[in-house]
Amino acid sequence: RLAPKRFFTYTRRQGLTHNHVTSVLEDRSGSLWIGTWGGGLNQLKGEKVTAHSTTNGFSDMLVLSICEGRDGSLWVGADFDGGVTRLKDGKYTHYTWKEGLINAPVRVLHEDRSGNLWIGTGRGLSCLKDEKFTNYTVEDHLGAGAVQAICEDHAGNLWVGTEGGLSCRANGRFTNLTTEAGLSANTVTALYEDKAHDLWVGTSSGGLNRWRAGRFTAYTTRQGLSSDEVLEILEDDQAGYG
Repeated sequence: RLAPKRFFTYTRRQGLTHNHVTSVLEDRSGSLWIGTWGGGLNQLKGEKVTAHSTTNGFSDMLVLSICEGRDGSLWVGADFDGGVTRLKDGKYTHYTWKEGLINAPVRVLHEDRSGNLWIGTGRGLSCLKDEKFTNYTVEDHLGAGAVQAICEDHAGNLWVGTEGGLSCRANGRFTNLTTEAGLSANTVTALYEDKAHDLWVGTSSGGLNRWRAGRFTAYTTRQGLSSDEVLEILEDDQAGYG
């Protein structure tokens, strides 16, 4: 029986600079940006792949995270001391610890509704506002360890998933929630607020949690989840989750 292919795979044969893909983002123009571990950043537009690597002025070959800003900037987070690079109008602007960024791998990027860039690193959280960095760590009641997820809710509160719990920034202050507050596991790997304003929290070993009205409800393999390790959360048009 002849049937159409369900998936098409892009590899080096199709022009990618590396087969180890770490992050993917579709921008507002329809281009697909592909971060790789060892090949820098790739832009896929139509069937054409454009490479951004250290050979043409890009900052790092080890890309961990990608975010699109409202002004059309593309923000790219790198491993180790690679920092953050902004791609705007064909030009690169590079930020590292020398400009005040926490010197650690940049795992997640998020631009809030005010246009501030939040940068989750392996050693805490940085905020870039008006070209200046402000850093937050456990001393500011942020959860311990690496930042792995960031989500801004409908009320403007910033939720940050770390290896040491779920932190909420409201009114300029952090509050950290852990298993003592009902979270099923302290390592938070994914965050998503749905249309009903429930916050969904993915963990490394405790499945999926729903935060509603100040309480956690856990969904694990005991409730039919295929795995207790949740790395990403998306809502489809039928209000289903994956």
